[in-house]
Amino acid sequence: MGLRFIIGRAGTGKTHLCIEEIIHQLNTGAKRQILIVPEQFTSQAERDLIAATGQNAILTAEVLSFGRLAHRVFSKKGIGNRLPLGDIGKAMALRKILLAEKDNISYFHSVLEQPGFIDQLGLTISEFFQYRISPEDTEALAQAEGLSHAAREKLTDLNRIYRSYLDFLRQEYISADETLGLLAERLDESLGFADTEFWLDGFYGFTPQEYSVIRRLLQLSAQVNITLPMDKNSFYGAFLPPSAPFYEPYLTKKKLLALAEELQLAPVPPTLLEKNFRAETDALRNLEQEYFHSFFRKAPLAESVHVVACPSLQEEIRFAAGKILRLVREEGLRFRQIAIVTNAMEAYEKSLRGILEEYEIPCFIDARRETTAHPLVTLLTSLLDILVYDFKYEAVFSYLKSGLSLLSTEEIDILENYVLAYGIKGWKWRQDTWDYGIQREGAQKRKSRRCGQCPAGQGACALRPPACPSAEEGLPPSGIFAGIAFPSGTAPRRRNAR
Repeated sequence: MGLRFIIGRAGTGKTHLCIEEIIHQLNTGAKRQILIVPEQFTSQAERDLIAATGQNAILTAEVLSFGRLAHRVFSKKGIGNRLPLGDIGKAMALRKILLAEKDNISYFHSVLEQPGFIDQLGLTISEFFQYRISPEDTEALAQAEGLSHAAREKLTDLNRIYRSYLDFLRQEYISADETLGLLAERLDESLGFADTEFWLDGFYGFTPQEYSVIRRLLQLSAQVNITLPMDKNSFYGAFLPPSAPFYEPYLTKKKLLALAEELQLAPVPPTLLEKNFRAETDALRNLEQEYFHSFFRKAPLAESVHVVACPSLQEEIRFAAGKILRLVREEGLRFRQIAIVTNAMEAYEKSLRGILEEYEIPCFIDARRETTAHPLVTLLTSLLDILVYDFKYEAVFSYLKSGLSLLSTEEIDILENYVLAYGIKGWKWRQDTWDYGIQREGAQKRKSRRCGQCPAGQGACALRPPACPSAEEGLPPSGIFAGIAFPSGTAPRRRNAR
């Protein structure tokens, strides 16, 4: 049993060292090896490990996250007779609690129905679990002196919701937020970790639940190796101010050392890495070392660092796009070798997508996207709204503008103007033809043939040939919903939908 630190700044090869040590033990066959990384890095870490071995598989080594380690242990030890509750189940449980406690909630009363409130509330409760905050803690804080009336109401509401959620879980469920706490309880000698060495990479801090798991691993395993992104002076320093760049890893080191001392573990000398292998020029290495310093230091060379000022955000992105195209066309770089890094993705995302598409630069933007914004989801929800609300105007044109209908933007605009001009809605969409606005005197009545692109193939298109490709003589409805028939009178009305 022992705790060993692998210390180094960014680019000094901490992950590479972990992989090298795992491969060395793989070749000797002395121990089992488990590399624990954050959830989002498990796939890449496993690929890197397999690539470094030069083989197609790894036998005694595993790449896990804390969550996957819990799943592995529970598959052997079980979780009792309680049912797992996922994120969707958690959201449904919170919705039920809010409906039941609606009259007792004051601070959040006006936002209970707001989109995203359940998600944000779920994140808050997850943090309560991660940092082991009990309902008693929130109640004591709500009763503390010096709080404003709004803060007291907010804490009271959170305490009420949190208690109700815990009562709900005690019935027959176990939340995903409880898995790490339960993992620490289920880790014991029967799992055979005595001949296993652990590496924890990619973390700069841990939650109290994760510290409890690390404590059990220190007791049960041969050795635990933890990488921390910090320099030598910060690691050995007796004190660091909160403004120091490596303050968070420094606090993590102190907590881990206190944990090892409490368990009376023999100290293991740390491994210190100082050479930067990632930066290929002196200017980049100097920038990495001096970036967080509050005082001015002049770099000896700056051949690979350029500072450009642009009049607007869009011009800034256009400059970057031009630079990327030059690197690809003239210097032979691949698009996948280039990254655009920003600390304000919300401000840049929309312009980035449009301008990079204009410059024909393929890209992946690492940002969360709402599921409801996907065109297919928009199409399906719009179709359901068409049925429930009897061809409501908003639902019909939400479907047509989803981007998955065969009508062009110009054709949709013409149809929308016609529908708005003559108040077409509800039962009028089931008519075979529309003749609103057509002159009957002195001319043969012109009818527009049914268009397969209207929802469910039941509407009549206001577009005249050749504007509407489906309105040619003898051409059957060609829309994707042409085969679905909704008999007259079967479409639910709005009052029935309630």
